[in-house]
Amino acid sequence: MSDDEQRLATPADEDLAWLAARRKLVEALYGSGFLGSQYQTVEGKLAAVQPVLGLMKQKPDFLRLLQGMGIVLGDAFCQEFGMTWVMVEDWYGRDPALALPGTSVLLFPLAMISKRVERGEEFEVADLFHGVGGEIRRVVSEGA
Repeated sequence: MSDDEQRLATPADEDLAWLAARRKLVEALYGSGFLGSQYQTVEGKLAAVQPVLGLMKQKPDFLRLLQGMGIVLGDAFCQEFGMTWVMVEDWYGRDPALALPGTSVLLFPLAMISKRVERGEEFEVADLFHGVGGEIRRVVSEGA
């Protein structure tokens, strides 16, 4: 496989289990009340990720928690835009991503969170979501 080639695959059971385990790390930070109806919305998912970013400033090496936040962000994209989780294999390895059906659009929400945290960036998860969402809407409207 060349360094610019990518293959997409439906997540296998072990991939889904990996995603679920990381997602549960974020969910475990909140009581069951929050994870009721509020968490089921896109805004609820974004609200769950934002406070955890403060923890990352103190301990940016919490890799699994960073991954969990990216998964919850990805779940919000799935919910809002009908995206689906896929596994992308390339020269560097195999990673979860989101595919926008009917397009070539791929998002890597785990990296969206972790790269910003690693660089020490200050950001609002809702702003990130809505900014990327605007681009998704543009792509869809242009029929890409």
